[in-house]
Amino acid sequence: MVVSAAGIFIPTSLELYVSMKKKDMDAVIECLPHLIATVTSVVKILNLYFYRENFKRMFGMTVAVWHRLNSGELTVLEEITARGSRVAQLYRNTLLIFTVLFVSVPMLFPIMDVIAPLNETRPRQQMLRVNYVAFDADEYFFYVYIQLSWSAVVVVSIIVTVDSLYIVIIHHNSGLFAVCGYKLQNVTKNRDAQLENESRMYGKFRECVLAHKEAIEFYDALNQSSRNSYLLQVGLNMMGISVTAVQTVVNLDKPEEAIRTGIFLGAEQFHLFVISLPGQVLIDHCSQLAEDIYGSTWYKVPVRIQRMLYTMQIRSSRRSALTAGGLYEMNIENFGITFKTCMSYFTMLMSLKELSHSEVAVGFRKRKMHPLEDGESRTVNGASSLDIFDIPHYAELKRFLRFAGQDPRQHAATRIAIMVAIVISTSGVIIPSSLEVYLSLRRNDMDAVIECLPHLIASVISLVKIVNLYLYRENLKNMFDMITAEWHRLGSKEFVVLETVTAEGSLVARLYRNSLLFVLVLFVTVPLLPPLLDVIIPLNETRPRPQTMRVNYVLFDADDYFFYVYLQLSWSATVVVTVIVTVDSLYTLIIYHNSALFAVCGFKVQEATKNEVSVTDDDSEVFERFRECVTVHKRALLFYDILYKSSSNSYLFQVGLNMMGITATAVQTMANLDKPEEALRTGFFLGGEQFHLFVISWPGQILIDYSSQLEDDMYVSSSHSHITYQLRVVQYLIDKSMYESGLYASTFEAPCPLISHPRVVSSLRINDKNYLPRQNAAPADSRGFVSRRLINAR
Repeated sequence: MVVSAAGIFIPTSLELYVSMKKKDMDAVIECLPHLIATVTSVVKILNLYFYRENFKRMFGMTVAVWHRLNSGELTVLEEITARGSRVAQLYRNTLLIFTVLFVSVPMLFPIMDVIAPLNETRPRQQMLRVNYVAFDADEYFFYVYIQLSWSAVVVVSIIVTVDSLYIVIIHHNSGLFAVCGYKLQNVTKNRDAQLENESRMYGKFRECVLAHKEAIEFYDALNQSSRNSYLLQVGLNMMGISVTAVQTVVNLDKPEEAIRTGIFLGAEQFHLFVISLPGQVLIDHCSQLAEDIYGSTWYKVPVRIQRMLYTMQIRSSRRSALTAGGLYEMNIENFGITFKTCMSYFTMLMSLKELSHSEVAVGFRKRKMHPLEDGESRTVNGASSLDIFDIPHYAELKRFLRFAGQDPRQHAATRIAIMVAIVISTSGVIIPSSLEVYLSLRRNDMDAVIECLPHLIASVISLVKIVNLYLYRENLKNMFDMITAEWHRLGSKEFVVLETVTAEGSLVARLYRNSLLFVLVLFVTVPLLPPLLDVIIPLNETRPRPQTMRVNYVLFDADDYFFYVYLQLSWSATVVVTVIVTVDSLYTLIIYHNSALFAVCGFKVQEATKNEVSVTDDDSEVFERFRECVTVHKRALLFYDILYKSSSNSYLFQVGLNMMGITATAVQTMANLDKPEEALRTGFFLGGEQFHLFVISWPGQILIDYSSQLEDDMYVSSSHSHITYQLRVVQYLIDKSMYESGLYASTFEAPCPLISHPRVVSSLRINDKNYLPRQNAAPADSRGFVSRRLINAR
């Protein structure tokens, strides 16, 4: 195993060393994720080997417990362990699928050379960036590919094996705490417990104490065997996610590379989530034991036994949390914090990369673009003759805007007709989903309500977006005119700054559109799998056919008209997603344009102050340069005001609805883990919702960054060498730029707290099914316990 892993570690380390000597930041970032994943797998397998005695002991304890428990207690243990087994199975299947996709991508071009040959061989991209020193990897492409593929399979197999083992063991430990609570409830539920022989009752409570002690001993062995490994894994995973995110963004202009690194990034995030989730489950079941003690009829038992219960209560109040070296608790809350930290590192690495390549990037864009020369503006009375769709970045949205009826050149009647058609199509999801939600609420069917909500919320979000765009169509037209005028007005140097920032927004918008449309295709394809299998591999009976969404048409049963309903829902889903990607892509480009205006202003300030000016210089010329800076800043603020007015109300609804949608879909995905096709479909939907929230937050962060950067540009300018009235102009700009132009304060921090919402809803869903009123619990103590938990949660 170690030798196979070294097949990646050694050549990747050599390439990393060579790249660092050449100061090639791109190559370093490309090497690090694979190196980190390999080191993580070695850490896992070595940790398993070093603590083999602990694992042997835990295996023995597990077998002994399964043989010793009676039927009722075994049911409790089996239910929790089975849940862990399903999570482990889903994790294994997902990472193995990612591995197959990852190792398949490099073979696309060789296969295309056979299927559709060209006059020359297509370029072949190796799976990993490696250096063998003794020979060139490109000359032995297939031999190197086979060796790297084998090593990658070994690395992933180690990771999924060790993680799956930990998941099952941790769920077994959680089951031991649940069994202890079950024993306590059974011992104290007898109303005549006080009349029972005290020695016999003491024996039963002694069994509860021994069960609790055994659970704690198992936890101690488990924590001892995992804490050092978790510390290294979490640290390495944070580094891997950060650098892989940078690599994915850098390779957006190379789709095959972006897909490969995107798959790797998804696997890293899923790995971090899976090593955090079991720790949260263990904490929940350990805390539940304290609640079981409070909810038992403890007051009916003798005082000697009450003291015993009090000791158990004190110990169970201490959380049995798995830690990473005692510094970091493995739970869902810390997963969210860690993910946010990874995004911070990602932003820092992107900044370092942009800093090291800024001169090269500007030179490339100067060669690529052909802007107008200074003073070459073609305007008539301040209005530009340039059309918005003549700008390449906006031309990509032309057909989407026409489909949504938001092309300013469309006739008013045409736009209204398209709007009505979109509203009707969207209603094809909203109305039947709303009816199903209403009927499910009347039946007290919480599962059905949670299943309906995500699709209903997504449809309402699309309606909010398109209606908002229609209501503020005049503002949109004004912004289009301001954009075309700006692209027509700026000189060559300012044009390069504007085009550079806008091109970044165009890449983000294109990735977003392609991703959501790809997820849409997967989402509407899944319901067709059973009918296709009925044709390809028929059974004695028709397979069950899950519909795209849970709907209710009142007048007829949707299952009786499966294909008609499927076509109608698929069309409505296509309209909903197309509206969402169109509006979000448009706002992404517009916000990036606004950010570029602040960047242009900063550039002009730097240009105006870079030469020392004395009192004897031509005052009017110097004043005119500073006047241009103020004018550009004023245009940027005016554009921001229009943009803010056109989006603030829409963002308020979108963020609130998106929070509800992500929460409900996450609960639905977890509830459907025993139905792989349903879990897969809802998982696709959940990924689309999370990506949507990320994309509406990202441009706001960019706008804040650029507006704040303007202040820095003025501070570092050589304004100290200028005369008094020019310093006043600079000070005025600084004062104005200190107010961050943030759209609903949309930053990377905003989406992170959502990670705790699914857990809350999930617990409500469980309580809705399994809640048993505890009328005999001590009210004062119970309230005190709940209050302490609320304080801890805060």
